[in-house]
Amino acid sequence: MNNLPRYKKVTKIKLILMCLATLLPILIVSSLEAFIKKQFGITFLVLRYLVFSLCELSIILKIIHYILILKKEDYCLKIYTKINDERNIFIRAKTHSFTIKTILFINAILLIVFGFIEPLVFIVLASESLLIIIILIISAVYYNKKY
Repeated sequence: MNNLPRYKKVTKIKLILMCLATLLPILIVSSLEAFIKKQFGITFLVLRYLVFSLCELSIILKIIHYILILKKEDYCLKIYTKINDERNIFIRAKTHSFTIKTILFINAILLIVFGFIEPLVFIVLASESLLIIIILIISAVYYNKKY
């Protein structure tokens, strides 16, 4: 528990970053609305604002979470214990590993399918898969050197 003050300090930094992050979806939507006048219909408009709303909602929930950590000592202790519990760390690592492998497998299947159907979707999926693999390699190299 000697790292609890450090945890609170990091939480304050995260809170500041999340408060700034609330502006990011707003800036993206407003700048794209201003520069791209091409409309794809009402369905795409509703979907676009739904994604925007979900992004903002998730950021606001994180902000509330960080405020609770900073204001309530018992909640802070509970979250700190939950985050630093070895079992939870192991479960998180396994979950993330399985999720990345599953996403890459599904992307590979979609790449095969859309390689025959739609070239643009194929290029987007290939770019996304390549980006995931590059990030995976960079993080593996980083953590192999760190630990």
